[in-house]
Amino acid sequence: MPYKMLLLKIAVLAAMVWVSLDTSALSQGNPFKRMGAELSKEDIELLKRAAAKLYEPDSVPVGTTEAWTNSDSGNSGIVTLIKIFEKQGMPCRQLQHEVRVSGKSDPSHVAFTRCKTTEGDWKLLF
Repeated sequence: MPYKMLLLKIAVLAAMVWVSLDTSALSQGNPFKRMGAELSKEDIELLKRAAAKLYEPDSVPVGTTEAWTNSDSGNSGIVTLIKIFEKQGMPCRQLQHEVRVSGKSDPSHVAFTRCKTTEGDWKLLF
């Protein structure tokens, strides 16, 4: 097998493994917890819905923000699209999350990247 073909097969396999390793922190709990931000399941759902408005449409420009608020928990946040790029042939979006937890003076900040697979699913990357 020619060397270039072998490298291509390795790259494709690595991409498949990389995509399949989507541990989707937002769906598996609270990735903000390690930063001291306790979010409820409802908070996470509101955050995910706000974020989806920024990565699902193709025409959202960098700098666009979406806010979410949970009146039950008192928690809120802002999601900002900070980067649009392509990785291994997949369209990707990097989002900055600012989360304000009721009773805490300083917000938590974290950025996540999602890339769209050939199947059309947006996978969370770390």
